[in-house]
Amino acid sequence: MEVERLSTCYYLFNRKKREEIQAFNRFWEETFIPGLKQQIENYCSEVNGTYVNAEFGNEIVRESISGISGAPGKSESYETVIGVSHWNGKRNLFQWEGSYVEEHIIRDEASLVDFFNSKMNQQQYSIVDEFDKEYTLDAFLNAIKYGGDESPS
Repeated sequence: MEVERLSTCYYLFNRKKREEIQAFNRFWEETFIPGLKQQIENYCSEVNGTYVNAEFGNEIVRESISGISGAPGKSESYETVIGVSHWNGKRNLFQWEGSYVEEHIIRDEASLVDFFNSKMNQQQYSIVDEFDKEYTLDAFLNAIKYGGDESPS
């Protein structure tokens, strides 16, 4: 049975910025928000008044804190779409986005190769797909040419 191929987005991401933002997001979701909820619940339960009580605390958590429980660090701050690969049933077609990264426009294979000619960019940036698979420059170029395979068929 042949697997139907769909489109795949590819990104350049800043490794250091991604690492720091993901660490912050883990802190936010695993420490900060649960701690804030617990403090509200504890305070309201301790007061246990007519108006401020456990039920009031649960309502605050449900209505106010739940709205901010998703981490504010977004992937858009460390990743840039460079293009989308589409399988048309016969071959792979890659559409470049023409995105700016570090004042360098990535609009085709040559501009991407030029971007990675810089040792600093090689150390600072990675190419990944939407499934978080990381590619070397050569593997990425093969993937967009040959439909995801890392070598010609």
